[in-house]
Amino acid sequence: MNIRFGDFKASVKPSRDGGILEIRYRAVELDVYGVHDKASVVLPEGEGIVFRESQKVVMVFGSHAPIESGVTDVLKKGIGKVAKWRKGEMIFKSN
Repeated sequence: MNIRFGDFKASVKPSRDGGILEIRYRAVELDVYGVHDKASVVLPEGEGIVFRESQKVVMVFGSHAPIESGVTDVLKKGIGKVAKWRKGEMIFKSN
């Protein structure tokens, strides 16, 4: 299964464990294995899904209305709910 929206591409590829979700956006590539590598977040501005691969995270976010205060602050709040970096290691709370 493949989904394309402009430069964003998501596809599910078969594997021995049941499947791999591959996410690509321009130069960002991410392979998500299993349910422990994703988490959903809800903010007043909208909802998002945070995907993790090793020490990288990518958040796909949908807002209820245009964000005028700054997208960076919204993304930091969303990712900060599920991912924390302590002493160079990431602690990720999947749900």
